[in-house]
Amino acid sequence: MPEYSSNEGPLEQARTYGNLLVFSARRSPLALTPEHVATIAHLARLEVRDEDVSGYCDRLSRILEFVAQLEAVDTSAVEPMAHAERMSQRLREDTAVPVSERDLFQQNAPATDGGLYLVPKVIE
Repeated sequence: MPEYSSNEGPLEQARTYGNLLVFSARRSPLALTPEHVATIAHLARLEVRDEDVSGYCDRLSRILEFVAQLEAVDTSAVEPMAHAERMSQRLREDTAVPVSERDLFQQNAPATDGGLYLVPKVIE
């Protein structure tokens, strides 16, 4: 597995922390090398054929470029939200209610005894 330094390759930074490979993408174009793809595949426990590596280099580089575009957007004035639409759920009051519908449920069971479900023996 190749080792990366902070000034190597097309990425501004690529560092390893133990088994973790960390990319900091700040420059464009973000072209991954076949060694990068091999390292990522190794860390993800994926088998990538040699003839597929160039395709993955291109596709993963485009994904990193898109992420870099997203990182360039100023979101400091955007309020964090849990959902894309402004909505709230109508929640019922959380109260404990003693409910035992076991007899109702066991009416659908083929065999019961004393509140227990009877099943056929599977181990001889």
